[in-house]
Amino acid sequence: MSGGEILSAVHPTEIRTSISPSSAVELNTTCELANYATEAGSAQPPLEPGKVRLYGFEYSPYVQRVHMVLITKNIPHDVKNIDLKNKPDWFLKLNPAGKVPVLDTGDKVLTESLEIVVFLDKNYPGTSLRNTDPEKSAKDREIVEKFEGLRTEFHEAIKNKDYQSPVTIACLSLFQSELEKRGTTFLADKSVTGPRIEPWTQAQKSDNLPLDHQVTNYSSRVELEEVNPHLSGGRVENHLRKTTPIHPTEIRTSISPSSAVEQVYTTSALANYATETGSAQPPLEPGKVRLYGFGFSPYVQRVHMVLIAKNIPHDVKSIDLKNKPDWFLKLNPAGKVPVLDTGDKVLTESLDIIVYLDQNYPGTSLRSTDPEKSAKDKEIVKKFEEYAKEFRQFFTDKDFKPSEGTRAFFSLFQSELEKRGTTFLGGDSPGLVDYIIWPWFERMKVARELHGKGDVEIPEDKKTKAAKIEAWKNNMEQQKAVKETMHTLEEHLKFAKIRLQNQK
Repeated sequence: MSGGEILSAVHPTEIRTSISPSSAVELNTTCELANYATEAGSAQPPLEPGKVRLYGFEYSPYVQRVHMVLITKNIPHDVKNIDLKNKPDWFLKLNPAGKVPVLDTGDKVLTESLEIVVFLDKNYPGTSLRNTDPEKSAKDREIVEKFEGLRTEFHEAIKNKDYQSPVTIACLSLFQSELEKRGTTFLADKSVTGPRIEPWTQAQKSDNLPLDHQVTNYSSRVELEEVNPHLSGGRVENHLRKTTPIHPTEIRTSISPSSAVEQVYTTSALANYATETGSAQPPLEPGKVRLYGFGFSPYVQRVHMVLIAKNIPHDVKSIDLKNKPDWFLKLNPAGKVPVLDTGDKVLTESLDIIVYLDQNYPGTSLRSTDPEKSAKDKEIVKKFEEYAKEFRQFFTDKDFKPSEGTRAFFSLFQSELEKRGTTFLGGDSPGLVDYIIWPWFERMKVARELHGKGDVEIPEDKKTKAAKIEAWKNNMEQQKAVKETMHTLEEHLKFAKIRLQNQK
């Protein structure tokens, strides 16, 4: 993917600072969307009876996704542009962060795009845009999570014309495969996922990102039926959609849980978005802990799995590790993930975090109460952490030979599974140790595939023990916490290849 091709014109920072929406073309005032720019010194325009109001900026994809849902749900509304260079005082009272979108219903003010679209779908009449099928719902959540990560990738694409985005490739790969699997025109007959991701598929398609035919067709259908109301029986032309590609990172650098997929899907609060330099710390949601991380980190994944396994209310926010915000460095001066913020406590080491979660939150304990097993679990984890440290070398060196420490871990793991005679080290269901080591097992085949080595040939005398581990892996893959956090082999491969290429 060529960053120069994707967004070649103007960096959005310049657009925000030099072109205020007050100089933008006024929208069609003959229709419901009588849009105008408000700026410093202006008075707050009164709400029209029976309408909600969307405050925004024409080129923002986050505003666009909200506007599409308003149109799709036939919710009476108007849209007012905010001069982001000269924000009026009354707007800063609505949203102290000074960012768009902002939705004002008269009774409630919402400031996060994903929170807004979920609120609109839940609280206004008409067919629900969310999936009721549990499997599709989980997959929709995964798609949204991946698309939320594109924001930082667009930023990299602008800076580096040769940059190739592993997150974008993984996202589009999942999107394409899910379209094929469902065999439908859209991800759902009327899906809120579409409006969430369409602003990004449009930007990518229009800038020669090599999407395959089916993804391109999806975007074309959305343009005709979702975005342009004139073609679908709607009332107004969508002037928020322009052909000039704008990178969303600068449009919305600090909007708190906006990328927060609220609890769109009640099975998880994985509302992922990227925060970066200059952003404001998103406030914690009442009753939830927050995990700051990065989508492909095995250390973040192990914590996230425990949050899911323990049914702990939470949300997840991705950190732009190349452009870490100051507030994040105050949480963890080392600047690494994962970081868990409970509101009362901040924890920064994955093993410390998962033990804390298991000790301090209700539900079945994930640690063994048997003294002998507990001691053996600690030994397994200790040996495994040594293996994890050298794991990266398998990616960079095709001839790397595993150390004695790695062999010791696998030998202990195999024998302990055999000795316990249970499905998992934790018994009939995964325990803390199972979740601790799983992310690396998910990634093991990646290194061999990268170097074209294929599967490991197992000697006859080792096959019985190896079969135990294989059965453990297969059973782990069926667990809810694993399903909701794992990436496919193809996604891992694409991420690893591009990461290695960018490191050269």
